[in-house]
Amino acid sequence: LHPHVAPSTTMTISPSTLIDLAFKEDATASELLTIVLTFSIFWAIIFKILSIILLPLVYNKPWLRASADREWENGAKEGIKQLGLSCTKEEFILFFISTWPNTQAIIVQHFVGGALCLPAILQLSSINSSLACLGILSEMGWEIYDTLKIIYKRNFTPTGKAEVPGFMFAIMMIHHSLTTGLGIPTILHYRHLPTLHWICFELQFAAAVALSIGEYTKLLDVTKPHQLRQFQVLTGVAFVVMLITRGFHWLYLIGQFMLVWYRDEAWVFLGVGAPLLLLFSFFNYAFCLAPMWARWMKFRKMSVEYESLPKDVCAVEKSKSVRKLQVAAVDVFSSGVVMDADKISLLLGSANRKERVERRKTMPAVPASGNKVESTAKVATSMYLKKSLNCGEFYDFLAELEKDEKKDR
Repeated sequence: LHPHVAPSTTMTISPSTLIDLAFKEDATASELLTIVLTFSIFWAIIFKILSIILLPLVYNKPWLRASADREWENGAKEGIKQLGLSCTKEEFILFFISTWPNTQAIIVQHFVGGALCLPAILQLSSINSSLACLGILSEMGWEIYDTLKIIYKRNFTPTGKAEVPGFMFAIMMIHHSLTTGLGIPTILHYRHLPTLHWICFELQFAAAVALSIGEYTKLLDVTKPHQLRQFQVLTGVAFVVMLITRGFHWLYLIGQFMLVWYRDEAWVFLGVGAPLLLLFSFFNYAFCLAPMWARWMKFRKMSVEYESLPKDVCAVEKSKSVRKLQVAAVDVFSSGVVMDADKISLLLGSANRKERVERRKTMPAVPASGNKVESTAKVATSMYLKKSLNCGEFYDFLAELEKDEKKDR
């Protein structure tokens, strides 16, 4: 007699199995986790493929190098120094170009997640909820993949702690905590709740729109009137989208969700979910809406100042206005090294002023006699043409020179 062998309960992972799980109304937590991990692998592969395809297409293209050059001259250089990193301009440009495909992949990922939720928002079919839940699981998969990348970079690379400081690491963990912490439990209990579908759609859609506009506007030269108009309109659109989806409507949606938990007496959801939602609301305000509004208003002020310059304005005054406009334009969508350096400096109370002192040391000496403004400006121009001064240092020096001239008067 052969002993009775119990049938195997091991689930075989295949495309057909994953499709069945994706549309299974009563899927278990482990089955949903299987989809999440599959999405993690899927997005890791997609990101790699997009990088392989896009990088050769854009490498050293003039339009992308020009964008990187503007980023370097108008804030990135200072941000990198504040982070304690050593980087030449050419190294930054190559880094900028090499990371460009990754940003495009993030945009694609967020658009895909938002698109999966769109049928539920518009009530288009009978599988609305399943598609929206796939949007949530897709976001979870990408966030797990991104979290593992951040942890690896911070802990297992030579410059990890400099590239991913503790504050930046904490912010990224807060950013990823909402979906990874609440995604599967909310799908298990509130799969058909429209509020859940709206939250997932707006978070991913808003990010995709803001990133897309940010990437496009980096390519614009705001000193040209037509491109300046494009920048003004597009940044205005991006801010309105963020204000609605990360501000007013976001607060309405999380209020609705917490009210549902209260009425259902779902105290665990209320105790765990409410703090996460409120923490993410703080993230929305402190790191998205408030900085974006301040930078957008600064850019508006600088653009009005630039456009109102008289035709016969002196070169120094025009250079100052151009410099301010370019810096303000870079700052509008600043979310990388510049923003992170600013936040770190403010929190640690270690704003780096040494660079300004070092820069002044590199400036040409003021002549003892004669028209010192004219002669010193000539020396600075000569140094700039010989590449001893870069564009930003040249403009800054001329602006400082004008201040000295006014003091002498």
